[in-house]
Amino acid sequence: SSYRSSMIAAACLVFAQTLLNKPNEKSEQITSYSDVDLQPILSALKEIYTKMFERVETNSSLLRRYFKLQCQQ
Repeated sequence: SSYRSSMIAAACLVFAQTLLNKPNEKSEQITSYSDVDLQPILSALKEIYTKMFERVETNSSLLRRYFKLQCQQ
């Protein structure tokens, strides 16, 4: 489904606050959208973030192993 750009921006603001450990703020206090309105976008952002973080961890692990092997040679 399609979302308004202002709704996506609002969800990004709320998500950023969560990442900064400031989730106590209600989304209504910083946006005109309710938590229920933003929930589908917040879920998508969380999924993207989780997949990206897993990929970064995997890449970091592979790089560490590569550099460890290079240092041993």
